[in-house]
Amino acid sequence: MRPILHPATVPYPLQQAVANHSTNWNRFAGKAAVSAPLEVLQKGLCAYCQIRLDSSIGSHIEHIWPKCPHTEKTFLWNNLVLSCTHSDAIRSTRNTGGVSCGHSDGKRDWSRHDSRFISPTESDCERYFEYQAGDGTVQPAVGLSAPDFERSRFTIKLLNLNCRRLCRLRKDMLEEGYRIIAELMADTTALGYFLDCELAEVSGKLPSFYTARQQHFQVFSPRDLTA
Repeated sequence: MRPILHPATVPYPLQQAVANHSTNWNRFAGKAAVSAPLEVLQKGLCAYCQIRLDSSIGSHIEHIWPKCPHTEKTFLWNNLVLSCTHSDAIRSTRNTGGVSCGHSDGKRDWSRHDSRFISPTESDCERYFEYQAGDGTVQPAVGLSAPDFERSRFTIKLLNLNCRRLCRLRKDMLEEGYRIIAELMADTTALGYFLDCELAEVSGKLPSFYTARQQHFQVFSPRDLTA
């Protein structure tokens, strides 16, 4: 999870919906005008798990506060993010390792917003999580206070961030990265180039699992090693 800080400029279709006191999201015709700036804001990553939004399972506009019990927030700009998995891909994704994030069973059945939930709109949301190379899981970060530990645990479970699919993808990515780093340790120029590519933003998009890459690989940067 990375911080998503919405700019003050609200997409015009949302302004209209709020002005008209609209509550019916399914009939909202301005979704494309909302998705486009969100994808730029999120640098091409799912707001929760950080897989690429242009992956084969697609994406959808997600309401952080569930829209059924919180109809007044249905069209609020800072309540909207892009989450992985298009509605058409839910069944196939469930069959290949589990549905996570906005379409997880926990999030879809969430009857009312819970203050334990860590929102990607919180500026310090990254500090709650750490990523394990051994099994690809995401866990509460070491050193959290008891209330913060519970918030992290609750959020991971609600969003199903440790489904088999995500753990497999994270584990494979980290294993491959560590393998290449080990091969390049004697060549600081090549190692630096590899790490720059691993953490580079290309055409406004970041690589998948960007925070996990940072946590595990940035320490090997030749610049850090010689500091």
